Amino acid sequence: MHANHSAHIQLLADLPPVVDDGFGNLAFCSADDGVLWLCYEVRRDFLSAPRQFNVLRVTLAEEPFIATGGQYLNDLQWESLRKAGFGIYRVEGSELVEGEGELHLVCYTPKQIVECCALQVTSEQQCFHAASPYQALVSFLAS
Repeated sequence: MHANHSAHIQLLADLPPVVDDGFGNLAFCSADDGVLWLCYEVRRDFLSAPRQFNVLRVTLAEEPFIATGGQYLNDLQWESLRKAGFGIYRVEGSELVEGEGELHLVCYTPKQIVECCALQVTSEQQCFHAASPYQALVSFLAS
């Protein structure tokens, strides 16, 4: 794979932006149904606004992987990600994508990073006034 292809990341701009204050985290869980639920804090326009979280429904690929810590990113991809900033990204030309329509998804927040091989990413709901992404995700899944 050529270096210029292995470093290209694409922001999923149709999703609410990830908080960039240095404290944002994310929560995630999955079950046997092939779905990964991700919840992250959304960037606020001003500090007096209530905390807001976005819940993503990620349909996993047939041969999925879920990893934390960015171990599937190469050095060039890491460099591109650091320059781009926090967000939800697609890694273009990833060697980990094997099937038609699959994407290497990276959720990059100030405190955590989660990668997976997905077929589809859908923004399900925005939650307000939760204390953390964990609380927001549990509340969403319980409803």
